[in-house]
Order: sequence, then C-alpha cells, then structure tokens
Amino acid sequence: MFHWLDATDLKVCLDGQVRSVTILVVLGVDSEGRREVLGLEVVSSESRQSSSEFL
Repeated sequence: MFHWLDATDLKVCLDGQVRSVTILVVLGVDSEGRREVLGLEVVSSESRQSSSEFL
C-alpha cells in the first residue's frame, strides 16, 4: 500500500472568532487504486514537527 501525507489550511469559527487551522491527512492507496483515509488531525500550523508527531 502506498501512503501519502498532505495538508490543507482552512478557516474555522472557534469561540466566535474566525481562525486558521491546518488539517493533516494520510491516505493509503492499494494496488488496485482504491483510496482510504488512514488518519486525520487538526493542528495549529503545518510544520515538520506537527507532521512528525501526527505520524
């Protein structure tokens, strides 16, 4: 299975304030091309440290 880590930034409303957050996601793709979300986490920013802790 092939694994792929990606991130995207979103604006969300938390406690009545709009804030930016980063969503980290790990996808798995099998030999037949089927994709599956293996993990998802909201972090404060995209960084090497947040990615390492997530994995």
